[in-house]
Amino acid sequence: MPAWYQSKRNKVRERSLAAILAVTLMAFVGLAGIVFAYYFFPNPDLLSTLKEDNSDPGRAIHIEFENTELLIPARLIARLKTRTLRGLQQVDLHFAWPYDEQAKPVRPEDIKDHSNYVLVSLIKRQPGMAEAEKFDKIYTNYFAGPPTAAVSNLRKYTFAPTAPYASIDLFVGQLPDNRVYLTCSKEASSLGPRLCERLIMINDTIAARYRFAVEHLPEWFKIEATVQQIITQIVYFNTPAAGG
Repeated sequence: MPAWYQSKRNKVRERSLAAILAVTLMAFVGLAGIVFAYYFFPNPDLLSTLKEDNSDPGRAIHIEFENTELLIPARLIARLKTRTLRGLQQVDLHFAWPYDEQAKPVRPEDIKDHSNYVLVSLIKRQPGMAEAEKFDKIYTNYFAGPPTAAVSNLRKYTFAPTAPYASIDLFVGQLPDNRVYLTCSKEASSLGPRLCERLIMINDTIAARYRFAVEHLPEWFKIEATVQQIITQIVYFNTPAAGG
């Protein structure tokens, strides 16, 4: 085979390889742009949230999450959880307890002890029973016995050792307009302290799950009131929740 022919064929191969690489690069950039736009174009403030220091007490971030507009003080935002091509999945908030609106914000990675923090996650509302219905139709089948009096007018329900809920205790409290169901783990969490949690339905599309160390259970009423106040303040546009 003549040398000039071999050289020409090599050049054609090199040009073809370069073209393939160029097309691949363009496709990658285009896909990255689509993902970028999907995440941030509906919520342009998320860009600044991820980049800037959230120490300005007056700075608020506008977020659209599940057709609900939120206006959240930047100092409360711990992290924004997203999934590829699925957009924003969860908004995590946190604040030191007792709550102080003027307190200096702390980054999640700088918190060494979560015992004195309240963690609030805004999540997509899932189909299923309301807490009251779950209590009446499911929990009551697994209690080890009648409830006992607990701190701050709570009633404590203990599950039987063989129950699927044996790793938690259930506490039931009463507010003027509804009952409150708090579950407290018997084991330490990945964050360190044993945590109690409660789920609040905000509207038809989103819910809030808040958690705090079991040591603060005597203050559950104040924590509940604070979380409810924050939710009321940050939900810029709200649609009523269906059911409890």
